[in-house]
Amino acid sequence: MVLHAPGAVLAAAWVEATGGNFTFYVEGMTEGVARVVRALDGERLAVARAFDHDLPNLMGEMQKIGTIDALDDPDDYRGAISAGSANQRIRAPGSFDHRYYKEDFGHGLLPFLELAQIAGVDVPVAVALMRLAETAVDVDYRAGGRTAQAMGIAGLSLAGLLEKVRAA
Repeated sequence: MVLHAPGAVLAAAWVEATGGNFTFYVEGMTEGVARVVRALDGERLAVARAFDHDLPNLMGEMQKIGTIDALDDPDDYRGAISAGSANQRIRAPGSFDHRYYKEDFGHGLLPFLELAQIAGVDVPVAVALMRLAETAVDVDYRAGGRTAQAMGIAGLSLAGLLEKVRAA
């Protein structure tokens, strides 16, 4: 959600124009895209903190799973992502039918927005990415997506959601 959503939205014109004929994590990971990824990651960390979770940033997560190499600078999102040996040859989506557009918004970004709302955390980058994706792809991600209603958490407060999770 943090990596694919910004890249997918910000590369939408290039995806349509080239049919995905570029490397998503190298050619598509510009400084501007990396700044949006970093900002969205900051929002993810803020929502996690609201739920009393202290998570590593995206670079720490990616290093743990082996998709980026050792970090000289944990805040160099563009450099780390584009240099990661696992990312070097991954092609961009060929169209808006790709899972980055079909799944990452309705089943990744949307539930994140729902959790942020419950937590009372402002997530303007996530909101903007969702609106842009819905407009570019011409889809309502709430229809069939992981809404609070679909997750069974609609109407819960932060305390109520935490209570529900702890009781499960």
